[in-house]
Amino acid sequence: MIVRSSNLFLVALLSFFAYSCSSDLDFSQANDLKIEPVIITNLGSFEIDSKDFAGSGIQQTSFSEESKIELFNDSFFRRRLKKVELYFELSNTINRAYVVGLYFLNKNDDIVYSQSLSIPAYTFGENKIPKTDIIVGSSLEQLKETTKIIFNLNQSPQFTSIPFNQGKFKMKSGLTAYLVVE
Repeated sequence: MIVRSSNLFLVALLSFFAYSCSSDLDFSQANDLKIEPVIITNLGSFEIDSKDFAGSGIQQTSFSEESKIELFNDSFFRRRLKKVELYFELSNTINRAYVVGLYFLNKNDDIVYSQSLSIPAYTFGENKIPKTDIIVGSSLEQLKETTKIIFNLNQSPQFTSIPFNQGKFKMKSGLTAYLVVE
């Protein structure tokens, strides 16, 4: 009896699948597929203690750092890149004002993008400066030529007899890339 009812159930199940409704599949929709991935990456960051500016008795007023960028080397990435957001955040707890110069250079060391960011001397309270740049169009085409970035930190030219306090200068930077893959 159990065998007979299981056979009946199997026939009913197969009949259901054999006569179920279906529509014609349209595989041409795959040609209309559009994917828009977003890539977020760190460009660079640094933290400098106030003692690094005046550690050996001689006041140092500038620092410079160079970083190679290989993000734009990939042709797949370059062709599909539609927009870039550059994010910078400065934080200063030193009683001196600073200017950060950011220079994006191509393989010939020509500047393709630059940004100058100022942050005042610390006087208590939060001292953060955020900055976001959106790059599209012809500026984006120039940015795609970037092979290295130079970060310059310069103390603002001001005379002060106030000794350096204990503090830090911090900078964070990031890049958000918007691609379109069709």
